Amino acid sequence: MPAREDAADTTAPANDRAAARARCLAFGPFRLFPAQRLLLDGDVPVRLGRRTFDLLVLFAESPDTLFTEADLIARLWPGVPPAQAHLADHVEVLNRIFRRARPLFEPAGAGYRFVMEPAVPDMKRVARLIGREALVGDACARLAERRFVTLLGPGGIGKTSVALAVADRVGPGFAGGVCVVDLAPVAEERLVPGALAAALGVPTPSGDPVRGLVALLEGRDLLVVLDNCEHVIDAAAALAEALLTGLSRVRVLATSREPLHAQGEWQLRVMPMDLPSATGGLTAREALQSPAVQLFVERAGGALGGRGLTDDDAPRVADLCRRLDGIPLAIELAAAHVEHLGVAELSRQLAERQLTVARDGAGPGHRHRTLQAAIDWSFTRLSPGEQVAFQRLAVFRGEFSHEDGAAVVACEPVSFPAALEHVADLAAKSLLSIEPRGDTVHYRLFETTRAFASEKLAASGDAPEAFRRHAEHCLRRLREGERDWTVMPRDAWRAVHGRLIDDVRAAIDGSFQPDGDARLGLELTADAMGLADQLGLLAEFRDRAELALRAMPGLHPVEPALELRLQSTFADFTQQTNGAHDRVAAAFTRALQVADEMGSLEHRRSPLMGRWLGAFGRGEYPDALRFARELMDNSTAAGDDLGAFIADRMLAQAHHFLGDHAAARHHAERVLMQADRTYPLALSPAPVDVRSSMRVVLARIRWLEGDAEGAARLADEALAFAESDRAYALCQVLGLAVVPIAIWQGHDEAARRHVARMAAHARRHQLRYWGEWAGVFESVLAERDGGPAAPSPTGRKLVDLFATLVGRVADPEVLVRAEVGVSGWAAPEVFRAQGEAVWRAGGDQAAAGAETWLRRAHARALAQSAPAWALRAATSLGRVLQATGRGGEARPLLDAALAVAADGPDAAAARALQR
Repeated sequence: MPAREDAADTTAPANDRAAARARCLAFGPFRLFPAQRLLLDGDVPVRLGRRTFDLLVLFAESPDTLFTEADLIARLWPGVPPAQAHLADHVEVLNRIFRRARPLFEPAGAGYRFVMEPAVPDMKRVARLIGREALVGDACARLAERRFVTLLGPGGIGKTSVALAVADRVGPGFAGGVCVVDLAPVAEERLVPGALAAALGVPTPSGDPVRGLVALLEGRDLLVVLDNCEHVIDAAAALAEALLTGLSRVRVLATSREPLHAQGEWQLRVMPMDLPSATGGLTAREALQSPAVQLFVERAGGALGGRGLTDDDAPRVADLCRRLDGIPLAIELAAAHVEHLGVAELSRQLAERQLTVARDGAGPGHRHRTLQAAIDWSFTRLSPGEQVAFQRLAVFRGEFSHEDGAAVVACEPVSFPAALEHVADLAAKSLLSIEPRGDTVHYRLFETTRAFASEKLAASGDAPEAFRRHAEHCLRRLREGERDWTVMPRDAWRAVHGRLIDDVRAAIDGSFQPDGDARLGLELTADAMGLADQLGLLAEFRDRAELALRAMPGLHPVEPALELRLQSTFADFTQQTNGAHDRVAAAFTRALQVADEMGSLEHRRSPLMGRWLGAFGRGEYPDALRFARELMDNSTAAGDDLGAFIADRMLAQAHHFLGDHAAARHHAERVLMQADRTYPLALSPAPVDVRSSMRVVLARIRWLEGDAEGAARLADEALAFAESDRAYALCQVLGLAVVPIAIWQGHDEAARRHVARMAAHARRHQLRYWGEWAGVFESVLAERDGGPAAPSPTGRKLVDLFATLVGRVADPEVLVRAEVGVSGWAAPEVFRAQGEAVWRAGGDQAAAGAETWLRRAHARALAQSAPAWALRAATSLGRVLQATGRGGEARPLLDAALAVAADGPDAAAARALQR
């Protein structure tokens, strides 16, 4: 068919292939995917024979078209005699399936026509669960009572289906909704918290991720479903206990093959489906009382013919379900073969495989062996090409699209068009789980089938090539993510591309195995850094970058650009996690050396950014200015517009904190003229949105210039942009602009509200650095309210700010920094605080010493064009002059300062001296 040929034609234009991938025909509650040979009723696959499916596609692609019987046979089955085509039977199958939609009909024997209803918009699609109503009800009740329920049972028994049905039923009662965490792709216990973070759509908190997640979910009314816990059982148990202990409104529903043995756990065992009695002469109606038979009939679908289950077939189907122990997955696997074998032959073959219930009872171990035997039998029924495809798909840890699966499978002896066919057929035979996503479909291997396929792949000798192709697929997907980064909202991007992370981990690990491709592993590690940054996996991928760098010397030929990227991201992630300054500096220095060896000014961009960020964060502003100027010079020489844009941002911040506010304004305004410019995902380190960071600079400058109202407005605008940025952007805006400006202006109540928000946000996202800032603000506000003196903080940037908030020098180093010009913007206030301290100390030289410091403060404020600081300095100096009988000298200083000052507590204090 055309849609299938388009999807399989690798020479077709990329946009044509994309259109074929996304193609979906929707009518009533049904969605039809021609390329995947898939019909969904809601989210439930409808099994159709090949001829019936071909007929449906033809009808669906030409709605309201009248086809004669001869037309249909000629188009679909040329050369087949009408008597052998059984067209009426296929039409009857479709009529039965679409009983809830408008069906095919025969207008007076003239032919057949399909009248399509419009798709139901925003219809809630929930898979119909057969025979589990009582269990679902019990689980819902226990969950309400106990808060923590684990559904237990062997693989293939239907634990996930029951859990999702429970979540669907109770979900509306949770204001925060339901968060489903699939732990099946998680290879290591330490990655379990990250899986929950990914499911929540947030970066993994740094430091202690479990504690961070508990803080993040504080106050949320939420159901967390931990699915497939058995291989990471200790970590899943610890996570569940932490959630339940720390969050009174969270409930946990888990699925596992064995108990988690966690505190508060209530266990419910998922048993096999109820089976029909073993009495002879069972009719179809009697057999269909059994949920196991109902499932078989539904999954067999149209393959049973237009009449459904017959009395003749009912005993065989009942026996078959008993042989399969009532295991849902085993029943589905068997039902998928009805089309080709028929019920009688299917029953006979399963009997020959000795799939019988043990005479001494069927325990979990026996049911596991039954399922394994059913999978093995299904595998033997596959064509050689399908067997190869099934084995190769075992390399996927998570979900994959139709075309992505085919791309990994397509290698000798399987062509790409054949691979597309095989992936669709494996799904039709229940060997792949179908994951509908709106108008697209993805696939996933069940854990039981993936384990079986992995064993077959290892035995085949085909594993190295399959893992290489999988790694190449991951690399392509990562690079697609790079392109999507510039056009997708951040939350949507993380939701779409974050699902790749488990496959990326597996691909990197496999590439560094002895039979892997180390070069591919290095490329994957480098390209994954942007994704890791967005998912908050800094510590994990810092270590992966370090391992990759160790493997670099064995690479021939050498890849300088690859080493440069790895060195830069390793340094950046190290800087953000454990702050090992020497290692960070060494990595950035090596990156710059590699860039110089390459003769590339543009490649110096990331390491210079990293060096700037480290210096700026430590309060070493002259070094920050030097790195920013170097980047600007490099970018200008190389014609690198992006580098110049970044350098402008860096220069704005460095100049402002050094006290050159005019230069800072110039660069900040130049940046905001290009504020819509998007940084590449791979840029390291990824900065806060310039619409926030530049408004922070300009807001602070406005306040220093005496425009308190304009400063507050810009700070609020910066906060609005930070709301949709990464977690630390909000704290940066609050800590550097909103809270200080409120305190400087004397708006203490507003400052308290903002500090409370900052503290909660820092705690929720485990931002320890900003949490310390919030603590300092709290103690400052308490002191201003008559409480004890605020303790001296640590960290140069915060210590500089502290002097402007309380008028006290917290550390002798602050004075040294102000004298040599390093603290820049805060120097006037540091000098003023020192003058006040000398005056309070008293003594013969107190007035002279205080006057010297205060005049220096006033002069420095005027030199910076910072009238807000000049007003404070003039007021302090005025007090000293009045106390020593020289009040007349103070008046012109105060008049000049008040002429440009904003109203507020500082202005009020100055006017009081004039009376």
